[in-house]
Amino acid sequence: MKNISVVIPAYNEEVNILSTLEEVVSYLKSKFRENWEVIVVDDGSRDNTANLVVSYIHKHNLDANVKLLKNNTNKGKGFSVKRGMLEAKGILRLFMDADNSTKIRELDKMLSLIDRGYDIIVASRRLPQSTIYHDQPFLRRFIGKVYHILVSLLLGLNLSDYSCGFKLFKREAADFIFSRQLIEGWIFDAEVLFIGNKANFLIKDVPVEWIHKDTTKVRPFKDALKSVFDILKIKLNHLSGKYK
Repeated sequence: MKNISVVIPAYNEEVNILSTLEEVVSYLKSKFRENWEVIVVDDGSRDNTANLVVSYIHKHNLDANVKLLKNNTNKGKGFSVKRGMLEAKGILRLFMDADNSTKIRELDKMLSLIDRGYDIIVASRRLPQSTIYHDQPFLRRFIGKVYHILVSLLLGLNLSDYSCGFKLFKREAADFIFSRQLIEGWIFDAEVLFIGNKANFLIKDVPVEWIHKDTTKVRPFKDALKSVFDILKIKLNHLSGKYK
C-alpha cells in the first residue's frame, strides 16, 4: 500500500507533461520518500504524450513509482480520472491536471485538513485567500459562474469551486465514489462531489494558487450546453438510485 497516489489525466499534453512530472516526482520524493505512486492516464492522445512519459520512466528508473495507463481512444477526462483513481493503491489519492495549473505543493494545505478528519479536499480558485496569476478569458469566467450556480441549485452542493482539477480523497471515499461515477466528460467533478456529499463524506474546500493555461481543451459553447444536460443527468441518476 502506498501512502499517496497522484493521478494525472492527459490528452495531447506533450508541451506540459514532462515539466509536470518532474515537479510532482520531486515533491513526492521529498515528502513521502519512496512510498508514493504517480499514474498518468493518457486519454488517446494524438501527440507524443505517451512516449514522453515512457521515456521519462525509463530514464529515471521509476518503474516502481510511475505508471502509464493508455485509453485506446479519447474517452474523456472523467473516464480517465475514474480509471486512475480505481487502479491507485494509495491511502490518499489526488488527481491533478497535466498542465500543472495548480502546483503539487498545494497538497501541503490539504494534508493538514486530512489530519483534521476531512475525507475529500477540494482546491478552490474562488475563496478570498486564493491567488490567480493569470485568469481565464471573460467568456470562460462567465460560463464558470453560471455552471457554479446550476450545480449549487440543482445538486445541493455548497462549495466555492467545483471544477478546479486538483482534489484529494481518502482511500475509502475514492473507492466508494469512483466506483459509482457515471459521467465520463468534464462535469464528472460535480458528480463525484455530489456522490460524496450524499454518502456523508466530509468535504472541505481550500484556497490555492492557480494559473490559467492557454492549452485547455474545454470548448466553451459546446461544453457549456453539454454541462447543463450532464448536471440534470446526475440529478436523475440519483433519483433513480444509480449511485447506491
